[in-house]
Amino acid sequence: MRKGPQKSLFPASVLTITTLVIVTFITQGLRSLVPRVGASTMRVGTEDFLRASQNQDIDWRELSPEAFQEAKLRDRPLLVVCGDAMDMVAQHMDKTIFSDREVCAWLRSSFVCVRVDLAKNPEWRDIYLQMDRARGHYNPNWHAWMIHPNGRTFSRLLVNQREALNARWFVNLLRSGVQTFRDLQRGESKTVAGEAQAQNKEFLQNSPPADPDLGGYGDYLLDYATSTMRAVGRPAQVLPPTQQILFLFLAGRTDEATQLLDRLLSSPLTDWVDGGIFQQAMDFGLTRVAFQKSALRVADFMHLSSIAYFRTRNPLYKYVAEQAFDCLSGRMEQSGFVRGTQFSDTDEHGRSAVYSMTFREIRETLTPTERDILTKYFRYDPTIFPQQSLVLRDVKIAEANIDEFTRILAKLRPVKRGKVRTFGAELQADVSGVAVARMLRVARAFGDAEMAQRANELQANLSSLVVGNSVLHSLRILNEGHATLKDSLAIADSYLEQYLLAGSLDSLRAGALILANAMSEFEGPRAGVLLNWKPRDPENWPLDIGIAGLVDSFGESSASMAIRLAHHYGTILDGITLDDVSADLAGSLREFAKTSIRVYGTPATRVGWNAAGYFCSSWRVSRSPMVLVKGVTAISTANGLAPRLAHRFVGPLIGELKPEWAAKPDGCYILREGTVTGPLSPDEVMTMEGG
Repeated sequence: MRKGPQKSLFPASVLTITTLVIVTFITQGLRSLVPRVGASTMRVGTEDFLRASQNQDIDWRELSPEAFQEAKLRDRPLLVVCGDAMDMVAQHMDKTIFSDREVCAWLRSSFVCVRVDLAKNPEWRDIYLQMDRARGHYNPNWHAWMIHPNGRTFSRLLVNQREALNARWFVNLLRSGVQTFRDLQRGESKTVAGEAQAQNKEFLQNSPPADPDLGGYGDYLLDYATSTMRAVGRPAQVLPPTQQILFLFLAGRTDEATQLLDRLLSSPLTDWVDGGIFQQAMDFGLTRVAFQKSALRVADFMHLSSIAYFRTRNPLYKYVAEQAFDCLSGRMEQSGFVRGTQFSDTDEHGRSAVYSMTFREIRETLTPTERDILTKYFRYDPTIFPQQSLVLRDVKIAEANIDEFTRILAKLRPVKRGKVRTFGAELQADVSGVAVARMLRVARAFGDAEMAQRANELQANLSSLVVGNSVLHSLRILNEGHATLKDSLAIADSYLEQYLLAGSLDSLRAGALILANAMSEFEGPRAGVLLNWKPRDPENWPLDIGIAGLVDSFGESSASMAIRLAHHYGTILDGITLDDVSADLAGSLREFAKTSIRVYGTPATRVGWNAAGYFCSSWRVSRSPMVLVKGVTAISTANGLAPRLAHRFVGPLIGELKPEWAAKPDGCYILREGTVTGPLSPDEVMTMEGG
């Protein structure tokens, strides 16, 4: 043992070392709370997906010409990660993989890292290999690409379910990507940068025009419906999208359509308390749900449910449609717009305080008798989890006892009104436009004046995104001039629905001019093809991302919307003369719809059920008759027929009619495959088309 003056140094040394260790642990613990310097290259507080990366040890950048210039100067490839903050895979990647030290080290040393927020840049949802990704059922809300500084891709990172994703898997992909990049530089790689994307794009926009086999697609969906109903453990991504079910209704296959809809209503994806539908589930038992809502998916779900109600008169379908409407007009509305996404907090078990019910909340809200009634309708067991979402037991039981069913839910609903809700950052034209159009359509079908007033109030606010006849993507970027094809289509859709609801010729004119401008502004390389967005400078900006989206995500793709709107506007304008609207527009729109169906026919067939929206639009143009009503009561008669023919297009002809229509007697007319039958009474129309 030491003696003398040195004796006192030992405890001092121990104290110093102990202090340093403690400080080190505290520093490591607080490290995640300190913003990275690299994150300063992004604008703070704008997009959700970008903001989610601010504390990662990666020098993320926004998509810009400067990022490509840096890649050239540093002789590195770019890793471009496209994601949506509401997506479970995106959340898993940020929490698990992009927080891994080895992954971060590889990205810092070998790549220029770029993040693209799909809420801000929706055109990037469809970039590269649209058909190949759709056929493989890859997740559309998270994908990544390794890109040469010249703008051409040479590797892809596509995923389905998050269970298989881990840091080791990702590091191997990064290591392989770096090796491929070096081989490309030496001319030793078998991979040709940009080749796969170029081939995919070439096939998509230049496929031989041919009439698609719509009947064959209907048979395919029928087989799919049958197999889905037999299956017990189906992964959530093969639960039918709304466009699939809608096609079955359009084709008159009501039984098969309601079978699929009932499966959706009996899954945890349907929100019985707040209304609408949740984003997704990622396990085979459908027990883990992403408790977030997409306004686009809720809007399509609402519209689909209203059609199901008028085809079957099942009051449960009307109930869910009304609740979805309330969700859009109230709980997803802010600042006069329908917000794109609504997020929810989740605990370590994946439960949500906003979207799940605790046993305490139920016990304090319901009497013992009422709790017994609740378990009659919902699979709820407080002995398993203290917090559960309400999952419907059986559609038929709820249908048969709809008054009791709705009364129980009405007692639970106030519990959720005080919960904190978090919204995505954007006020988007495409989201609000689609939502408002569907809301106007449902208000018309139900003949509900309050619904119509609320939808019209929201629609009026969309004018702030219209400059001349062009539509900007969001309020936040009014000065940036960014726009996409779907922005214009969505606003044109809302104007068309205003005309159908109340006969507003001003709305019809505004929508027609916006649609005509979009057809010109986003004109593609051949007839029947539009661009999803206008390419930007510089020359090395990523290639192959222009063609209109063919694949459905949570609603119609941009290609599907273009076909439907061109056909519907063209048919109405074929009978009406409007100031400032070219007399030739009607014919050019209808011709575009027919040509576009042929151009995309072969690619859509290869994509399969992920292109259900295309087949819905094609069916409307090629197979489904339209009903036009002429006369002093045209608006009220058309509105009375619309819910009775919920799977058909029914519209009025008012104002200054073109000579051919002005000469016809008042009444209802059925337009089918170039022939016009009429005048008919509403009952005669129902006799011919009500099946």
